[in-house]
Amino acid sequence: MSEAVKDASQLGPDTGVVIIQHPSGRAREVALHGTLLGRPLDNKWLLYPITIEHGSSGSPIFDDRFHLIGIHKGETEKTKKMQKPANRGLFIGAVLEKLKSAPVDTYDGLSEANKETLKEFIQSCDT
Repeated sequence: MSEAVKDASQLGPDTGVVIIQHPSGRAREVALHGTLLGRPLDNKWLLYPITIEHGSSGSPIFDDRFHLIGIHKGETEKTKKMQKPANRGLFIGAVLEKLKSAPVDTYDGLSEANKETLKEFIQSCDT
């Protein structure tokens, strides 16, 4: 399993971005070009100027060393600071903190086996 980057200070505008996507359920495709536009916003959002096809939400985002850094969410809206829209994803460190803050046993809809798998995953991210 790939290591996860949990410290936002390790990410910045020189961080390469690799996204493995399955747009609209098609075969796996890899987007290999681009870098982050800066550090994660509010320690939560990654922004990157990479063209990602519709239907790719939930795709993993890796840095150029294939360490997991986030989960693709979708396109941002154009702002005054950005001349064109960018894509955004959830920083994996923020996702892990959220998972740790609520006991896995309280997650409705997960089987006991999936709860155990999730607990093991969260624990493995602490090492």
